[in-house]
Amino acid sequence: MDAPELSKYIETLPNQCICAYNSRHDSEVEYRKFKMLQLEAFFFGQFSERFKRFEIDPHNFEGT
Repeated sequence: MDAPELSKYIETLPNQCICAYNSRHDSEVEYRKFKMLQLEAFFFGQFSERFKRFEIDPHNFEGT
C-alpha cells in the first residue's frame, strides 16, 4: 500500500486494502485506518525481507 503507482495494480490486493485505499479521503477516521494498514504493510514487508535474507538464503557462520 506504500508503492508508487499503486492505482495500476490495486485490483490485485485484498478487498480490505482496496476499501481502505478508496475511502481514505472520506473522513479522518478512514484516513487513520488507511495509514494504520499502510504501517502494518510496511512492517510486514520489513519482516518478510529480513526473514528471507537471514533464514532462507544460505549462509555460514565460519568467519564470525
